[in-house]
Amino acid sequence: MINIVPVDIADDAALYPSYQGSIQRSLKYKINSLDANGKFNPKSEITRAEAAIMLYNALEFLKTGIKS
Repeated sequence: MINIVPVDIADDAALYPSYQGSIQRSLKYKINSLDANGKFNPKSEITRAEAAIMLYNALEFLKTGIKS
């Protein structure tokens, strides 16, 4: 099992409960990040550049493996 200390997300009420685990893991593994106000903004659109950064971060994570 992966032991993750949940990050406080300012707009967690806007998140579907079933996505909480995936979002927390993506934050832990630095695939995604919160904005300056600590919000995830789940309903906002992302730019192509932001998507490219997330994809790059995910590929880097896969190369290095899980380091809890």
